[in-house]
Amino acid sequence: KEAAVDKIFRPFDAGKPDTDHNKKRFSEFFGFPPGNDVDSLYCFGDEMGIDSKYQFAFRCNAETAARIKDSLNIYATARDTTNEILTLFTVTQSWWPDSLLAETEPDLRLGGASDFHYWWYFPKTRWAYYHTFDL
Repeated sequence: KEAAVDKIFRPFDAGKPDTDHNKKRFSEFFGFPPGNDVDSLYCFGDEMGIDSKYQFAFRCNAETAARIKDSLNIYATARDTTNEILTLFTVTQSWWPDSLLAETEPDLRLGGASDFHYWWYFPKTRWAYYHTFDL
């Protein structure tokens, strides 16, 4: 029963890190399970309505961060008008540093006019942030 529900309404545990649901979402989004270096894994998903949005925050080593970036085909660093759109699709969470990310240029992949992927990695603190949404 739980597996059937998971396929229809994927659970995200935004209020608690490192849950089985969050680890499963990590695997689905990044294409591999989180390794031992991944901790403090938070994720949020909103799949209701005509658009969807997802936010991930976690700590990892630089190798994992590079692997994720490669798996998502995120390659460019740019600050443009899509960052204004980003703020409209960000859901405030205690673990999501709005002001830090607003001041830091993300790496990104734009999948056309309606598919957005943003990636930040801070090697000094090992924190990684991923935000994706579609319109």
